[in-house]
Amino acid sequence: MSLKYREKYRFGPFFTGKERGDCAYCELSDRLFCIFGDAVTVIDMKSGQKENEISFEGDLVSCLQISKDGSILVVATRSGLLRQYSTEEFQLERTWKCLHNGPVRVLAFDPTSTFLASGGSDGTVKIWDVIRKFCTHNLKEHEGLIQTIEFHPKKLHVLVSCNSHKIKRWDLLTSSVVSVYDSHVSNVSATKFIDEDHFISSGRDSVVLKWAIEENEDVLETLPTYEPIEDMIVLENEEAYLTVGVRGQVRKWNLDGKEIEKEANRRDKTPEQPDLESYVKIIKCKNGAIVLDNAQNFHQISENLNREITLNGNFEEVIATAWLSRETFAAATNSPEIHVRNLKNGHARVLAGHSHAVISIDAFGKMIVSGSRDNSVKLWIENEESGIYENVATVGGHMGAVTGLKFFSNGEKFVSCSEDKTVKLWKVEGEKVTCCWTVYDHEKAVNGIAISPNNALIASAGADKKCVLYRAEDGAKIAEFEGHKKGIWSCAFSPVDQVIATGSADGDIRIWHLKEQTCIKALEGSDCSVLDLIWSKSGDDLISCGSDGVVRIWSLQNAQQTETLEAHSERCWAISGLEDLSLIISAGGDGQIVVWEDCTEAVREEEQKKLIEQHMEMQTMNNMMQTKQFKKALEIAVRLGKPGAAMKALKEMSKEDINETVPILKSSTKMKLLEFCTTWNKNSKTAYVAQITMASIFKSMPLEELLKDFSLRKNVEGLLPFTDRYRRRIDNLKIQSRFASFAISTVKIAPQMET
Repeated sequence: MSLKYREKYRFGPFFTGKERGDCAYCELSDRLFCIFGDAVTVIDMKSGQKENEISFEGDLVSCLQISKDGSILVVATRSGLLRQYSTEEFQLERTWKCLHNGPVRVLAFDPTSTFLASGGSDGTVKIWDVIRKFCTHNLKEHEGLIQTIEFHPKKLHVLVSCNSHKIKRWDLLTSSVVSVYDSHVSNVSATKFIDEDHFISSGRDSVVLKWAIEENEDVLETLPTYEPIEDMIVLENEEAYLTVGVRGQVRKWNLDGKEIEKEANRRDKTPEQPDLESYVKIIKCKNGAIVLDNAQNFHQISENLNREITLNGNFEEVIATAWLSRETFAAATNSPEIHVRNLKNGHARVLAGHSHAVISIDAFGKMIVSGSRDNSVKLWIENEESGIYENVATVGGHMGAVTGLKFFSNGEKFVSCSEDKTVKLWKVEGEKVTCCWTVYDHEKAVNGIAISPNNALIASAGADKKCVLYRAEDGAKIAEFEGHKKGIWSCAFSPVDQVIATGSADGDIRIWHLKEQTCIKALEGSDCSVLDLIWSKSGDDLISCGSDGVVRIWSLQNAQQTETLEAHSERCWAISGLEDLSLIISAGGDGQIVVWEDCTEAVREEEQKKLIEQHMEMQTMNNMMQTKQFKKALEIAVRLGKPGAAMKALKEMSKEDINETVPILKSSTKMKLLEFCTTWNKNSKTAYVAQITMASIFKSMPLEELLKDFSLRKNVEGLLPFTDRYRRRIDNLKIQSRFASFAISTVKIAPQMET
């Protein structure tokens, strides 16, 4: 039996936002709610898996918010609608128009979860009573887009900031502005109350300002942060606050503006411009905080400001993967970062160090090698104490992007290939990496690399339509395999035979004999580029992935596809498996990483179980025929899909028995029986029974129920031609019988002659 796989895990994009209002955390259920285009995704923080998705069918989501008690989710969409959901069952409870002239940018709940404030791009803030379901206030006196909204912890006051760099305090009892705080010189990014009488505000002017509520509108203290601040939260129990900003580091301050602590293993210098590492939002959560960076990664930070886990919100494209163990793998995502992900909880660690996109990766034990478009190769080794992979060596030498990497089976060496048309062998000695040899035998970029199971041979796949075979010891060229019509993307050695497989942009997979240096087999049937290949452990099957996003399993015995896995909506760049291929990973241009589990044995057992059950039912059906229980025999025959046995049962029944039995059958059984009638009707020997049966079916089923079945049209189209033929035969027989009757009636008996 050929290999069979089924999907076990899927890690894909769940976040497309960039603003602070694009995600919210529910402490009640430990879930993260994120904007994903025209949908809201629900992520379980414990498992890292997407639990649910609320779709709005083309209506893009502009922002969302969770109530303070964690029971209500409110979503604003571009169409100007606000929708209220329960956070437990995700049931829609209410929909209403936001009444803003433009999209809603900010949503905020009051501490009692009674009032909701919506801030629009039209410069107005509307207050909604979510319990009694009506708009209570329309606050208009703002200049520009609404930036932040914050309710007072006790009073019916609300702080609103906009593009004018001012903060206005509204009294909701009088619907008027009672204070204007104007000391920031840039947009205000956050306002937070530290007690009933004081609040702090942060901005991109690199300061945090402390204000008094009732005294005057002058700032009490100016607390410098030396970086533009994007968001902050207050820690009430500690009389401190956390800030995040352009530096990409969580920093803890006391209320006097003194920095107490900062996130470990992060840069201390502030870049001139925001980059992928910069933070844009911080949210309180259980046992710490969640921060969002510009690369759309969510990082959970512990109370002592250590990064615990990472959830990747949006893989734009996954180029390569490599297994570290049965529970962890590393992924290159066409970005400067490498993601090391745990299968069980879905959490990831981010390895940063390359300056350009990482496009190749491989692993052995606790080592990872990565190749990038910055032309460098980096060696990462796991720190036994912290469990974090550290960059211990960086080597150059390539003059183009490093497109492929492969470790020897003993981990002592690895091979790299590049767009500069070269192949290099590297030796690993502790934390030192040295180049052993370099070969230049391709006329175009080298796309892939492979190493034989005994580490004696190395093969390179080139865009020049050639696969070159080298001796691993000294890099001497042994052979060239030519025959593909287009460039070769990948190559792989058989684990048991002296053959190598190559996958090309011409859609073919060719099997080459290493000694004879000839193509001994070609696997055809794919009309797209074959981007990656791996062999089964037995060497009897090949698994390939292509530019159509499909993973294919090939049997070498008959050179045919035995299984196709619809894995990705875009091209599937890479496929990698554990040594026994019990788990394989496919990585795609759609940002999806799919883990497939070998279910060959389970499928075999299931098929054997079905076969045994079928034999038992066949025996039961034969027993029914012997005891003349034709109705039960007919039901079993239809269920098993045995038209011959069904016809045998019907022939033993009279017309009256058929008309009594067929109407009491299930609708699905009747439609299957109608399908049998289509075949029987083509044979004059069985047409009579078919006509009686299908007449009984049509009489016993309402037209509406018949039309619900998609197979009806096909069956009726098959019945009409032969039924019409039989009708014409009957008409002809009727006409002929009339002439016979006339002839008989005109015959006179001759009188008997007397002798």
